[in-house]
Amino acid sequence: MKKEIISVPGVKAPDSPFNHVVKAGQLLFLTSQLSCDLKTGEIVPGNIEIQTRKALENIKYLLDASDSS
Repeated sequence: MKKEIISVPGVKAPDSPFNHVVKAGQLLFLTSQLSCDLKTGEIVPGNIEIQTRKALENIKYLLDASDSS
């Protein structure tokens, strides 16, 4: 199965050796989605509800930017 690294414009590249989005066949794999600002990499302050919401927003953004359906 062919593996393709998806680069999302405006998203800060990770400081560690992984990619935010990898496509393999018709599947997308997302890794290490934290409650951070995707442009700066800074963690968003707040309680668990705020941080969970931000992590889910990041996942939605990456999936949308990767043309997921």
